[in-house]
Amino acid sequence: MISMILTGIALPMIGHLADKTQSKIIIPVAFAIRCLAAVSFVTLKVPDTFLAYFNCSILILATVLENVSVEVLFMRGMPGDVRGTMNGCFHFFGQMGILLFT
Repeated sequence: MISMILTGIALPMIGHLADKTQSKIIIPVAFAIRCLAAVSFVTLKVPDTFLAYFNCSILILATVLENVSVEVLFMRGMPGDVRGTMNGCFHFFGQMGILLFT
């Protein structure tokens, strides 16, 4: 619940950040933040602490930043006649990956 509320609040800021920052900078930063958040789960001893909730929220926010940044890259760099098709494929396979691996 906490991460959903934070995502709802931060999503406009994330979109603005992804739009104004170069993709070659924002995408690696988003992947690095997500990687650090995922790796830091190993250091948690108790799963119901504030640090665990904070870590989970950062992981979800970094995933949102990553998804928005990649989508902005698609929208910026592709010609108009294939942009919709590639965006549709991106979302289709992204959703299929979520369905298959959860």
